Amino acid sequence: MANVRWQISGEYFEACSCDSVCPCPTSGLAARPTKGYCAAGLVFRVGQGVHGSTKLDGLSFAVLLRTPGPMGQGDWTVGLILDERASTEQREALTAIASGQGGGPMAALGPLISHFEGAQAKPI
Repeated sequence: MANVRWQISGEYFEACSCDSVCPCPTSGLAARPTKGYCAAGLVFRVGQGVHGSTKLDGLSFAVLLRTPGPMGQGDWTVGLILDERASTEQREALTAIASGQGGGPMAALGPLISHFEGAQAKPI
């Protein structure tokens, strides 16, 4: 699926287990999370989007992750929650985008992921 063209725009929100402002993004993922580990959720609401010919407008998805130490050291555990309203084709597209299999920004994080727990369709 990496050669399927896709684009999304919309709203994005993230939160993590750090005590205050997360030091990870500003340190190139090298800083130690404030609790020693990171548990984070990244939620996307697609305003407009397409994966190949599959429309993704109005759908949401979440990337849930946990790292045992600094994010840049890898060994991430990742799982996805996909909008339950999505069709099978849309779920496959969202999984490709969110997991990095479809290229794009999330693909850069792929080498850090040791455990992919899969995707589940749920209300978001």
